[in-house]
Amino acid sequence: MNLREKFKCKSCGELLVVPRPKKRKKPKPAPVDDDDDFLGALSDAVDDEFDAMPVAPLPKPTRRGGYSSGKKKKKSKNSEGTLKKLAPIISALFIGLVLISIVGKFISRYGKYKKYVANQEVTWIEFSPPGGQFTVLMPGRPVPRMQPTGFVTEHHHMAKTKKFACDATYADVPEMVVLNDTIIDQMLGGIREVFKQKVAEVTLLSDHPITLGTVRGIEFEFERAQSHHWMRAYVTKKHVVTVEFFMEKGGSQTEARDKFFNSLTLGGTPAATGSPGSSGTSPGTTASTTTPAASNEKPYLERRANFKTSLTSAGPAPQQFEAEQPPAGVEEVVYQSGDLQLKAWVDKRGVKGDKAPALVFFHGGFAFGGGDLEECKPFRDAGYVVMAPMLRGENGNPGSFELFFGEVDDGKAACQWLAKQEYVDSSKIFAFGHSVGGGVSAMLSLMDDVPIVHSGSSGGLYGVETFSQWSDIRPFGMNDPQETKLRVLVGNVTQMKRTHFAYIGSTDFPFHSNITLTGLEGGANSKLRSRKMPGDHFTSFGPSLREYLSVTQQTK
Repeated sequence: MNLREKFKCKSCGELLVVPRPKKRKKPKPAPVDDDDDFLGALSDAVDDEFDAMPVAPLPKPTRRGGYSSGKKKKKSKNSEGTLKKLAPIISALFIGLVLISIVGKFISRYGKYKKYVANQEVTWIEFSPPGGQFTVLMPGRPVPRMQPTGFVTEHHHMAKTKKFACDATYADVPEMVVLNDTIIDQMLGGIREVFKQKVAEVTLLSDHPITLGTVRGIEFEFERAQSHHWMRAYVTKKHVVTVEFFMEKGGSQTEARDKFFNSLTLGGTPAATGSPGSSGTSPGTTASTTTPAASNEKPYLERRANFKTSLTSAGPAPQQFEAEQPPAGVEEVVYQSGDLQLKAWVDKRGVKGDKAPALVFFHGGFAFGGGDLEECKPFRDAGYVVMAPMLRGENGNPGSFELFFGEVDDGKAACQWLAKQEYVDSSKIFAFGHSVGGGVSAMLSLMDDVPIVHSGSSGGLYGVETFSQWSDIRPFGMNDPQETKLRVLVGNVTQMKRTHFAYIGSTDFPFHSNITLTGLEGGANSKLRSRKMPGDHFTSFGPSLREYLSVTQQTK
């Protein structure tokens, strides 16, 4: 007999023995239907992990938009003022806890629905909860389930077939919670890190930002032992909405998956078309979710001409610079862009005749340095004039930093200035840029009055979701979708006026390399030519520049 404890009776002194109570046997789990084994294989381990997971406090925003050191401040006597100051932090923690809970529950929840009969025939119905938080097509009438989290109640709606399952969940954001772009950006980034570091028994295949209209979110693709999942989480001002599609590993249900995701609307905002992770890519591919311009949408140049960007902050570009003097053989000039007088360096050291071909080179980052011009040595050695413009707000130039908007006007103006120079063959002007400069060069392909044959870029393709990751430098808000749509080539490819050669490093940053895998929109007649190059964002630049030089030399 197992003994728990021995002790003497205080009255008689006799040794007493207390036996340990017998353990109750745990009931055996119910047998799993063979047709539903990939659902039953999902365990509750992740539920327990997420329920006990602590949430790290967010850094406190300062008035200048940076972050404080985290030191505690003395309590204010004005309790109302204190609450106002703490509101953003409370809101951020709230959203973090809700999203972490939803992420954890989604990964392991489906084994709990085995008691519902799986449908052999799929009948899609349009479903919306009573509050109209979202509308989505479901493969049959969904089964509702409520899950209190301690903060809010998650409302789950799940429908499944023998081959796949769909789940749509929402949680209402209380009125006391204050959400803004910065907090949402921080929390989506935090959820990504939590997912990567804390989720057990999951193979994470991809994760990247997504947008649905003006609503931002994040998408995960992952696998468990027998199942393949795609999950999208969106944060609106009033709700957290998460939708997930999953199927047997190795299954082929892409048509059903796309039908489910593409039908989603949030408060009347339609979902973007295309497969998860791309605009028409296949499962397992990470890519931009940006979609082509709708057929009924006005042409790009018309939309841009009728749009005026609304800057939330006006000032110089967000990068320090050193005042440098051009080396011998390089001239500093001034070119006109609208009302702005902007600087540029012009290198004529390689010119061998009266009229030379020319390259307008857009530097990476947000400030120009002499080293940027030296990177163009292959073009100089080939006899090209090289012009390196400094854009508005850079290197002491007038104007405010606009991030891919006014800067594109400056790039066009630089090309127009160069075409008027007597030492330049105006029929052989090309443009190329690296990184951010590549983004500017890519946008020139949408303009109809730029005197260049074609353009190229290295690590310069961007989608609208990139701006969510740049909340610390983004000088505009994201409530108006045109603010982002008009700043990127991806999504406007069908509107291109001339060819653009986009080179992307094989190990470049995800928001560059993922885009190249989509095939992009435009079809066989697209003017966008993309090519993978060996190296990362920086080491791929040299090979890309030399490849583009070869292209220009073959251009008649």
